[in-house]
Amino acid sequence: LAGMAVGIAALAAAPDRPALVPSREASVLYRVTNADTAPIEVRVTTAAGGSPMRLDMPDRTYMLVDASARNMAMVVPDEQVVLKLPYQDGPQTHFQLNDRMRFTRRAPGTVASVRCTTWDVVVDNARGTMCISDDGIMLRSLGVDETGRRNLIEAVSEFSSRAAEKLRRQNGKVSQVLTFVHTSPFWKQDKQYSRSIVVPPR
Repeated sequence: LAGMAVGIAALAAAPDRPALVPSREASVLYRVTNADTAPIEVRVTTAAGGSPMRLDMPDRTYMLVDASARNMAMVVPDEQVVLKLPYQDGPQTHFQLNDRMRFTRRAPGTVASVRCTTWDVVVDNARGTMCISDDGIMLRSLGVDETGRRNLIEAVSEFSSRAAEKLRRQNGKVSQVLTFVHTSPFWKQDKQYSRSIVVPPR
């Protein structure tokens, strides 16, 4: 009984907060909106444990972040340039959770067909809400930063990594892969383009 009481006390003292790093690999397409600019889409791919992380930007540049090794790099494919950067807060922090955040649980939710829990979040002088999946993936973030600017980050899709996980669990095999590309429908000023191709896996 004494051991059970100690266990219950430990559970009661544990902080009520989400997992701060993903427990699985994931590739999530986010739509990022703030008051000053048009919405953009950013794809964030991360390994289990949250590092390394890759951020693909709309202009075809991408950032590689390895928090465990504390290094960062910006890759500019069109110019065949790789810029090594000092490890610091940057665009990746908008998609990461950290232990400075204080969480208050609110209600269950669903974003991009993935179930998540909504939390009120306070960090430094910023506050907002986040919907975070049970496996530590941030799917929606709505907040006001230190300057008073409102920002919304919301997952549009989180599919490819889940499909791969299901195949592995089922000992399945892939016979074909459909790859498609299209212009964002939110970029009204751009000529709309769409094309797809089916290829066998190598």
